[in-house]
Amino acid sequence: MWMRIALSTLMIFCLTTFFISLAFSTSSTQKRLSLQQKLEIFCEEIKGNETLCQEYLFTIKKRLEIKGELLTEIEDFCKKNNVKTLCRIKGASSITLYCSRYNKYSPKCQEWKAWKHKELELKGRLIENLQTFCKSNPKSWVCQN
Repeated sequence: MWMRIALSTLMIFCLTTFFISLAFSTSSTQKRLSLQQKLEIFCEEIKGNETLCQEYLFTIKKRLEIKGELLTEIEDFCKKNNVKTLCRIKGASSITLYCSRYNKYSPKCQEWKAWKHKELELKGRLIENLQTFCKSNPKSWVCQN
C-alpha cells in the first residue's frame, strides 16, 4: 500500500516536472512566423473575404495541383530516360529543371509557369496589404511575430 502511494507520488512529480519543462521550452524556442505563414494567416483569419486573398489561395491550390501532375510526369520521364541531374532531385527544383531544360514546351510546364507567375504577383500585392494592415494594427500577433 505504501509502495503504491510512493510510486503514484513519484509519477505525479515526474509528470509535473516534464510538463513544466515542456511549457518553458516551447515558449522560449517558439520560432518566428515565415512570411508565407503570415500571408496565410492574414488571408485565412483576418482578411478571408477579400477578393485578393481568395484569388491568392485559389492560385496556390491550382499551382499545387499542377505540381502534383508534373511530378508524376517527371517520374515517368525518369523511368524512360535516366537523366541523373534531373532524376535525383525532388520537388520544385526538379520541376524548374524539367520545364526549363527537358520539356520546356510541355503544356503542363507552361501552365505551371503561368500559375507560379500569378502567385508571385499576388503575393507581392498581399505583402503590401499586410504591411499596411500592420501599420494600422501593430499589436496584432501576426504583425509582432
